[in-house]
Amino acid sequence: MYTPVTMTEMEEFLKADKGWTVNAPKGQEVSFDFKKNDFIIRVFTSIPSDGISRDCGKDAIRVSIIARVDDKDRGVKKFPRVTRQQNWRIHLKLRIMEAFNYISEIRICAICSAPMALRKAKTTKNEFYGCTRFPECNNTERT
Repeated sequence: MYTPVTMTEMEEFLKADKGWTVNAPKGQEVSFDFKKNDFIIRVFTSIPSDGISRDCGKDAIRVSIIARVDDKDRGVKKFPRVTRQQNWRIHLKLRIMEAFNYISEIRICAICSAPMALRKAKTTKNEFYGCTRFPECNNTERT
């Protein structure tokens, strides 16, 4: 069952764990960041800063791991979205825990020492690890 979520609820949920910061909204997207080692766990939501989430099917909460490389945010891993069901808090907490655990498994590029990200080839759909500094560094590794 769809449950509307307010910005206040989201902030209270995340700030229960100290260390989360709110990023200024970009359009309708707001994100919350938690720095862990050289990575950022980012929770995205498109709740307008002055309101509640959009209608059922129009919105979800997403969790990603971001690396700051060459002064740019580079995506390392995206996790399955969290839908706005009554149990959204449980599912969001699980995604965040997955992100924290995944950080210890991130590969480092042998050429430039940047994090590697799991990617999927456009033509073959095979998964591989690619350097997050691409196109400056085009190192890849098999999974």
